[in-house]
Amino acid sequence: MMIQDSDILVSEAKEAVEQRHTHTNKSTLEKLGEIDGQLTYDGNFIHEEKSVLDSASYINPNLLHNWDFRQSPVNQRGQTEYTGSGIYTIDRFVTVLQTTLEIHAGFLRIIGNQIQQQLEPNIREAITGKTVTISALLADGRLISASGVVGSHAGTYITAYVPGSQQRIALHRSVNAINLGVYIQSANTEIPLEVQAVKLELGTVSTLANDPPMDYGRELAICQRFQQIRSTNNINILDLRPSMRINPVITAFTGGGFMYDANI
Repeated sequence: MMIQDSDILVSEAKEAVEQRHTHTNKSTLEKLGEIDGQLTYDGNFIHEEKSVLDSASYINPNLLHNWDFRQSPVNQRGQTEYTGSGIYTIDRFVTVLQTTLEIHAGFLRIIGNQIQQQLEPNIREAITGKTVTISALLADGRLISASGVVGSHAGTYITAYVPGSQQRIALHRSVNAINLGVYIQSANTEIPLEVQAVKLELGTVSTLANDPPMDYGRELAICQRFQQIRSTNNINILDLRPSMRINPVITAFTGGGFMYDANI
């Protein structure tokens, strides 16, 4: 490869990252693997060396859905507080054990135990064996993060603790060694955990602090693959928009209408 060609490729990749594009022309990025020590492409994501890309503008894709609580998160059920065990709350999050989730302006407050988001099968398979980073932006502005390799056995792989406490965010695979989810855990009935945003990403560095605010319309469309609330219960599933991830279970919704549920 001519040196001027490599300079152009690096420039294109830098521009894509600076514009917060995590994907760009595939043929261009594949060639980046030939630029030693600068940029590499693994088929999905740009990876940078800090000598080439300014870390202040670098962003990895967030593998979690409905991750930003600084603005109104997607909350199709419409409540401002959820209490119980195994209760679906804001979209894509469910309580574990007896937990209260409160929605406040700019953050979530978790009291008692924890909430979790289960990853889709294609995501959990894709990251097994890879190094990932989990992170959380706390309501007081602190950022906690931790990195590790995702294994295939049951157990907790990665945990980021709030300093001086047992409050944490963790990546955990269930006892059946199949389900893989991110847990945001208060672990204390007296002291709530307050969180502004969370992230799961490939690599060893958290880029959560660089993320722009979540695109609500985009996240709503993603969340509606898992759950939709409709006025009738006789919609042909082929006519649901967006299309749901699996055939949904349809039940009467307490707030009126009907819930089309395809949650994990």
